[in-house]
Amino acid sequence: MFIGTSKAKLISIFITVYAFILGIMGQALVPFVALGLVPVFYNGWRYLFAIGGIIAVIALLLRFELPESPRWLVLKKNNFGKAESILAMMETIAEKRYGKLPASHPEEVNLEEYKTRFPTLYLFEGREGKVYSKRLTILVFAWFFWYIGNYAFLGDAATLLAAAHIPLAKSILYLGIGAVGYPVGAILMALTADKYERKYVIFMDTIVWFVGLLIFSLKTEPTLLIGSFMASLALGMYLQVAYTYTA
Repeated sequence: MFIGTSKAKLISIFITVYAFILGIMGQALVPFVALGLVPVFYNGWRYLFAIGGIIAVIALLLRFELPESPRWLVLKKNNFGKAESILAMMETIAEKRYGKLPASHPEEVNLEEYKTRFPTLYLFEGREGKVYSKRLTILVFAWFFWYIGNYAFLGDAATLLAAAHIPLAKSILYLGIGAVGYPVGAILMALTADKYERKYVIFMDTIVWFVGLLIFSLKTEPTLLIGSFMASLALGMYLQVAYTYTA
């Protein structure tokens, strides 16, 4: 029942990239919603959080409609039939986008080993000449510093600009215009994701992100727009590739 590596890769790319594009479009819309609420109403920021809370509840309910993980169905429920049907559905969706998928190369797997051992332990072992613990350390540092920078930008940018005597409404507008970079970056990456080595793509995205934040920190009107757009562009390009590459 196990799907071949090349076929699974195409399916995961399809699902991850296009789900990410749809999600990141919401991130591009939020600053414009904030612009219509925060500067206009005294409790505007509360209304913004309430909208996010309502969407979160809807997302929670929709999760019950998502198909279960085939791996979980096999390991926890021993339900091979349902796992096969979900994989077949995923393949059908991917084939509509990519055409005929490469042939599978199934491998024998000892399910009892997966059931009795906590999978995360494999990250701390050296297997087949690869020391996963070193990779894990690199990834922890990479994601730590990436999120430190991004959440500072995503969460505090408007407040920092307002503290620099730029009106709050204008600060949100600059961030909103710059946020167009989110879907632009995601679409660019959807078109180019696997044409180049992912580690090099991630490195170049990080440079764009760093330069964008550096320009944004100058806090003049032209640099705010350029820096905001570059940082958003890099975020839209980086995350979908980095998530799959990390896995």
